Amino acid sequence: MNFNIQAVTAALILSLGLVETVQANYIEALSETFESGATFNGIVTFDNNFDALAVSGTLSGYALGTAGYVGGSANESISWVFDPTFDYATAPLASNFLLDADPASYDATINNSLVFTIDFTNASAPVFTSNAFDNGINSGSSNWDALVSGTVTAVPEPALFWLFASGIPYISWVGRRKTTA
Repeated sequence: MNFNIQAVTAALILSLGLVETVQANYIEALSETFESGATFNGIVTFDNNFDALAVSGTLSGYALGTAGYVGGSANESISWVFDPTFDYATAPLASNFLLDADPASYDATINNSLVFTIDFTNASAPVFTSNAFDNGINSGSSNWDALVSGTVTAVPEPALFWLFASGIPYISWVGRRKTTA
């Protein structure tokens, strides 16, 4: 077996391993509007079992009044998943809590907890479930702000694009090489 065949075989095996790694997670953009007028926009990463692993987003346009959530101008970073190793629903449903503070820190005060349940039955087009108590904001007390509308949109995997794009110059180089007899 000559060097070119070995190199192509090694590159193919490596790329197949990388493609499997790249496809290990679902990265979804969540856009939610709640009864009070508050909105959440962020990115949530899920594993193959639909467990939420990470979140990065902002809850905005709310205020916590005496009777619960009301319209306002507060903005808060949502960057914690309550328990990334546990899903409160059975696949293909994903259910967890997105928080504004680290739940493991004893001195952290969790002001807002976004509750969500997403149906991944059609993994290419997941949707929020329709049960009003599956999706909303909770302040940790009896205050509840239900989801009015929301979308779940897949975020393209830049690593997958990079993997395929990086192979194009190699294929071009192999195709242009002249073999000597």
